[in-house]
Amino acid sequence: MDAVIIRRLTVAEHAHLRPYRPATVRNTKLALLQKRRASTVKCRQALNKSLHQVGILATPLQRALSAIDDLLASIDRQTSNQLAVLFSWASLTAIDAAAAFIGLDPKASDSGQKQGRRLSKHGPSEFKALAV
Repeated sequence: MDAVIIRRLTVAEHAHLRPYRPATVRNTKLALLQKRRASTVKCRQALNKSLHQVGILATPLQRALSAIDDLLASIDRQTSNQLAVLFSWASLTAIDAAAAFIGLDPKASDSGQKQGRRLSKHGPSEFKALAV
């Protein structure tokens, strides 16, 4: 039964289907940087939350947080470099696709008499938080 439904869907939607294309090396690097940045931010928050009220650890904590901030700045620079290369070589279509992947593509937000646009809810929330 499943095979019959899949075949029916494939026949009906064949004109709209595109072949699968694996992520490019650059997209994979960007996704990895984004995930590592998110986990680093979470670790920084946890460290600060658990130790900020321990007075005798204030100085070492500030050194550790400063080192983490330096690491985050390095990740941000690498991300910016990857994006700059991507956008310098990309066509407008690729830029649109990258914006949609990140979740920065506008979507209609109409309800009753209210009309407007908002950012889509697609893509990694960390990228959208950095871009907004």
